[in-house]
This record gives sequence, structure tokens and C-alpha cells, in this order.
Amino acid sequence: MLLELSLVLFLGGLALLPGAIPSVFQQVLGHSIGDSYRYPVEANGTQITESWILARWLTPISHVLLAGTVVGMLWSLFNLRRAQDRALNVAALCLGVFWLGIGILTGPMRFPF
Repeated sequence: MLLELSLVLFLGGLALLPGAIPSVFQQVLGHSIGDSYRYPVEANGTQITESWILARWLTPISHVLLAGTVVGMLWSLFNLRRAQDRALNVAALCLGVFWLGIGILTGPMRFPF
């Protein structure tokens, strides 16, 4: 439960950091955080362009969040199997399912069913 709650709040704050102090990020990166990032040209000739924040900052954060949520869910299942703190581990499992559900609903391009 602690992993799933604290990781979401920490990564949410980390995601907002470039917008809060853009001058520091511009000095470190050597370019504006609002610059466009161009992905390499795909085999079919498609060129995709996104902002730097979406392409290079939020994508790794979302991957870490997904991994942390899955680890938290697996950990709660492991503890449920060992019959330790059933109520807390059921709550952690439900919280993980909730975060995954929110991720699926807010990011339909990631899960094109």
C-alpha cells in the first residue's frame, strides 16, 4: 500500500518539475523544454513529433509508475497467499487495480483494444 501510494505522489510531483522550474531544465538540457522532439523516421516514412516533455520526460515516468504498481500488486498477492494482514493487502490490491484502470481510461492510445 505504501509503495503504490507514495510512488504515485512522488512521480506526479516529478512530472510537474520541468514546468515549475523551466530555466533550470533549459540550462541543463541546452534547449527549451517546449522544443519539439522528432522521433526517428519509421519504415513507412512516418515522422512523429511531440513536445520534449511528452516524449522524453513523461514516458519514462509512466513506465516506472506502471512497474511500481505491478510490483505492489504482486507483493500484495504474495502477502495474501501467506495470510498476512489480509485487509491491508486486499486494499493494496484494489488500489493497484484502480491505478491500472485509471491508466487505461486516461491513455486510450496506449491500449488500443
